Amino acid sequence: VAFGRGGGLSFHFNGDATGNVIYISHCNFISNNAVYGGGLFVEFRDTATGNKVKVEFSIFENNSVLSQFETNGGGAQIIHFVLANGVNDTGNNITFVSCKFHSNTGYYGGGVSIEPALQNTNKEVASIAFMKCTFDSNIAYLGPAIYVALNSLITSGLVPIVNFNAVNVSNNIK
Repeated sequence: VAFGRGGGLSFHFNGDATGNVIYISHCNFISNNAVYGGGLFVEFRDTATGNKVKVEFSIFENNSVLSQFETNGGGAQIIHFVLANGVNDTGNNITFVSCKFHSNTGYYGGGVSIEPALQNTNKEVASIAFMKCTFDSNIAYLGPAIYVALNSLITSGLVPIVNFNAVNVSNNIK
């Protein structure tokens, strides 16, 4: 398990990573396993700004995280980190369009685990969007389909935008 993150695919936007665009289309993430993000892992940290990830027409199926660690994101995990000095990523966007999350397993977030951080109010706010996606038959202790937990070392600011549009959620199991 490479770095223990992203059994199928892993992206880490670190340091001053700015303006990168990642486009994933018609991909199948099937039967992958990792400590975090069984199928896909995306992480923004340091001063990474204005990066965009778009995943469309893709399937996340039968992915899992290693249960002995009680970790997140069977299908996918998305993390926005904040450094101790309060510097954080801003304007980073992830969009899932017409994706299917089926039969994935995680302790937190069987289908997807999202851990956003508070954003500085004077900068562009990050966003995560799910449009026309399906979450079915995923398993987790908390958030069988989708788990969202605020992960922040700063105490004021804006919560990143998490948008669900025409999303179907059914038969997920706790």
